[in-house]
Amino acid sequence: MRSVWKSKRGEGEERTQEAPNYSIYFLIVAIIVPLFAIFLVIATSSYSVETTSILGNLESAVVGFRILNSPECFVYQDEATKRTYPHTIELKKCTPERLEACMGNMSGVCFKSQIKVGGEVMKELQSRNYRRPSEIKVSVWPIKAKDEGEERQGFMIISTSKQCG
Repeated sequence: MRSVWKSKRGEGEERTQEAPNYSIYFLIVAIIVPLFAIFLVIATSSYSVETTSILGNLESAVVGFRILNSPECFVYQDEATKRTYPHTIELKKCTPERLEACMGNMSGVCFKSQIKVGGEVMKELQSRNYRRPSEIKVSVWPIKAKDEGEERQGFMIISTSKQCG
């Protein structure tokens, strides 16, 4: 490629100008970028998310959330304000009838729940179709147990099974 350059004196001076060197661009685009892409694919192919541990205990989590957060279940509800206190269990509400009313639409889930306060089992309830299965999933939930105005810290242990009897 030839171009004409003008000097300061106004006289035309002819210089030759070489074409730009595109070899460095070719090196980057054609070799380095694909190698980087292959490295990313290989590096991320070994990455996996462990979802089975989350979904393996799904029934127990659903039962626990329902029992510990729904006013239809055992959750304490202030009479004056109608406010519910999640994870605060009113022990006088823990009856088999209330459990059936609370979990009525979840008849396919077999479960047993225990409320322990200070190492002592205060209440133990189970669904009608719960039998001692060979395989169970257990979840433990921290709670406050309210009994005749007294509030104490404890745990609710929920055991679920897919083998209903």
